[in-house]
Amino acid sequence: MKRKLKVEELGARYKPASRPASIRLKGQWLRAAGFTPGATVDLTVISPGVIEIRISPPVKLGYVFERDGRQTVTVWATDI
Repeated sequence: MKRKLKVEELGARYKPASRPASIRLKGQWLRAAGFTPGATVDLTVISPGVIEIRISPPVKLGYVFERDGRQTVTVWATDI
């Protein structure tokens, strides 16, 4: 699957030096490629002109605390 996109400039037209570059990725092809809404991605610049985009693995964080000084509870958060 191959797509051709345009690199755009964002920001005020009267400040061209401060306008950052932007590439918008959108469309059903993203879902077909495995990028579902809500997923977190990692971007890596491989070399000038080459960017790698990968879905980040889910993150699990464990919290252990005591309630009323006697009960231990573990809470897990995923996909943060």
